[in-house]
Amino acid sequence: MATGPARQAVDDDDAGGRAEMTEVDGRRARGARNRDAVVTAILELLREGNPDPGAHEIAERSGVSVRSVFRHFDDLESLYEAAVEQMVERSRDLYEPPPARGSTEARVRALVDQRAALYEDITPTRLAAERLRGRSAAIAQNLGRAHAFLRDQAESYLAGDLAEVATADRRAVLDGLDAALSWSSWHQLRADQGLSVARATAATRELVLGLLAPTR
Repeated sequence: MATGPARQAVDDDDAGGRAEMTEVDGRRARGARNRDAVVTAILELLREGNPDPGAHEIAERSGVSVRSVFRHFDDLESLYEAAVEQMVERSRDLYEPPPARGSTEARVRALVDQRAALYEDITPTRLAAERLRGRSAAIAQNLGRAHAFLRDQAESYLAGDLAEVATADRRAVLDGLDAALSWSSWHQLRADQGLSVARATAATRELVLGLLAPTR
């Protein structure tokens, strides 16, 4: 066992090692916080109506330098990819289906209300994702997974109604439901037709009920 000066040297080395590890851990923690701040900043700017925030705006909002922004992300495209992932994660609760109970009309109303709340929440970021989906495989994959999830959700939620549709027509009816309940359809009603949330919700509900009319 080391004693005297030798033991002191070992203790000093251990203390120095711990201090160095603490410093490294501190830098990593600050880096993670800065990265999260940058992603939060771009999401906030998009939600506030800025359709294409630049690096300087993102840096100012996040409280870091432009250089720091690009220390965490190779380019703005990779930053948008992270923002889309964060959007999906933050909106996870809104993706959950409502309880499947009551009449067809009651269940359709609940499902459409869920989609309306979801789409109103994600639209600012979704618009940015749509601009970049042709250039970013990661964004395209994220959007594709979200679409597949919501299509499967509608099929499962309305399974009882779909079971009443003639087998030959069932796929076409499901395709129609997928379109009627999609973000693209919602955006057309809200942006292209200029409908309020209430009117867009009512229109979507009637589209879905119309597709299910033979089962009612």
